[in-house]
Amino acid sequence: MGHPTLILIIFGLLVTLTISAQARPEYALQRTTNCITCHALPMGAGPRNVFGKIFGSRSYKTAETSNSDLYYGDFRAEYFSPIEKPREAGKANGLALMVAAASVNVPIRIRDDGSSLRAVLTYDMGILSQGTREAVFLWTLPTEKNVFLPDQVLFGRFYAPFGLLSDEHRTYTKMQTRTAFRDFNMGGLMAWDFSDNMHLDLAVTDGNPQAGSLSTGDVESAVFANLRWIPSALPFLFGVSYTHHESQVNDPASTLITPVGQAGAGYLGIDFNRITSGRWNAVVTGETVIAKGFNGNTEMASFFFPSDGTASAYQNAVSSSQSRGYYSQFKWDITRNITFMYKFDYLQPDVRFPGDYFLRNGIGFRYQFESNEIVYLRYEKSTVTRPEIQNSSAFTAYDDIWLMLRIWI
Repeated sequence: MGHPTLILIIFGLLVTLTISAQARPEYALQRTTNCITCHALPMGAGPRNVFGKIFGSRSYKTAETSNSDLYYGDFRAEYFSPIEKPREAGKANGLALMVAAASVNVPIRIRDDGSSLRAVLTYDMGILSQGTREAVFLWTLPTEKNVFLPDQVLFGRFYAPFGLLSDEHRTYTKMQTRTAFRDFNMGGLMAWDFSDNMHLDLAVTDGNPQAGSLSTGDVESAVFANLRWIPSALPFLFGVSYTHHESQVNDPASTLITPVGQAGAGYLGIDFNRITSGRWNAVVTGETVIAKGFNGNTEMASFFFPSDGTASAYQNAVSSSQSRGYYSQFKWDITRNITFMYKFDYLQPDVRFPGDYFLRNGIGFRYQFESNEIVYLRYEKSTVTRPEIQNSSAFTAYDDIWLMLRIWI
């Protein structure tokens, strides 16, 4: 990547703090626990189990549907409106069905030694989520086993374990590396819980974020590694991730897949509730990502480099460049049902030209009015320094209002 990955990760962590998901890595930090405590899959995100449903209820009376591990449902209706020129051609706006996902978590075999085999299947009817999501078989190994063996092994279609999990596909660092909310790979994963506060994911996949269909290339593959540590004596979360993609494509000019790409991430979380002995219930999470060879992918094109004008030519010029991204989120629970939220996104497509970048500041609130019913409202201010993109139909080229209703079962 041009520099040693470890140095870049350490540097990025420091920068993230100075500039300071909704898959809730901050919840794991606050409880010093692993994601599988609340989720059906060990890397977190996706369907919740009973504990996750009840924990998300925030002391409200839980719904009847929260008492079963067998099923989960997630509905999200989104309203999106650009503030300037909302009716301009190519400027998306209005109401959309972001997610309408139904999940089942079916036990196939459960034994007394703690081992089990389960099928976790999710079908998403949301227009913005592109159909089927998780579809995996999950093996949990016996409680008493060799320390070198993983705790869980899964095979199927799943969310790639890279960086901070976020269930917003519009997060810049997620699009930067093709690991967004709606990007799923087909392959296998092993997960280790070395303790309640240290977790490791290792995955080998086909590297195709539209996994579930055959690859568009001759050969396509990817590896992922993600290590997360939450020291029990400290109010911090630390994590590092790495991914490497390789493809041999029929059409070298194709932007459907990444011919060769690699990326490293370093991420951090701070729990102010523990620092202030409960007086300030706030959490900040952040990550920095260095990637090379990912700028040519179609997800970037649809958001940062639209085909109109010279924006597409700019994408071609930086398609194999090394990029740098930052993401951070601050959440402050003012009351049980009102949360203040600030979100920061930054992307530099080519580190050689620091004057060319995309930046977004989002500020808003989360209001939970029942155990499983939430409304999000956020105003987003965007900055783009490239003139050809400022005047294009790129999503990131204009300020907007974002509103979402979320209900789960």
